[in-house]
Amino acid sequence: MEALLEGQGVEITLIYEGEHKVDGNPYQKLPNDVKKQFQLDLKNTRQMFAQKVADNIGMTVGDVLDTEAATYTGQEVVDIGFADELVNSSDAVELMIEHVNAQEKTIVNMGANMTTEKSKGKVAAVTVKEDAEANDEQLDATAIASAERGRVLGIMGCDEAKGREAMANQLASMPTMNIDDAKKLLASTPQVKNEDAGESDNAAKEALAALQAGHGQSLEQNGGSDATDDDKQVGLLLAAMGKKRNDG
Repeated sequence: MEALLEGQGVEITLIYEGEHKVDGNPYQKLPNDVKKQFQLDLKNTRQMFAQKVADNIGMTVGDVLDTEAATYTGQEVVDIGFADELVNSSDAVELMIEHVNAQEKTIVNMGANMTTEKSKGKVAAVTVKEDAEANDEQLDATAIASAERGRVLGIMGCDEAKGREAMANQLASMPTMNIDDAKKLLASTPQVKNEDAGESDNAAKEALAALQAGHGQSLEQNGGSDATDDDKQVGLLLAAMGKKRNDG
């Protein structure tokens, strides 16, 4: 870019504060020291990512790095160790629900075991208060994340979502939408056949976008005693979107 602009008689002046403020800008040839720093940052980021992958799926860091950023599909993903098995989409939802339920039971059991051990006086002494607080925060974060996954999968995997997958996906993406309200909305929406899925998907997105854009309307206007069935559905959706979560 620098040579091209120079050939066209264009001179670029960068005005900045801080020696490295414009590192990597497109108007100047990349200096060697900046290139080396970019490469080092990239190497460190890749190492951290590989470590995170290895910790979560049971591979070694070396095996992850040996893929050299290649991509894989289908059975290749299983063979390389990045997945356990291949399943169709409907079975995947069920497996995810089972996994979330298992995690929730584990968290509950951990809490029960801690209470039992305390009652027997067998809990090891914690010498650093910050460590105990960090563990509590990690447990809380895990419980919250598990509950959110359960909410999303509960909406996408409910019976009412069958034939209404596009609508279920949109409702699940709303953090304030609970499972009961989502089921009511899905049940009031006609099911679609596979050949109509694309059209239904676009229609659902447009309808929800319109509802979100009109969020400022009062619930009385959308769900009053004289409202039509469609208006009542809108009122229900807006009410669900406006709820505040009470989980802490």
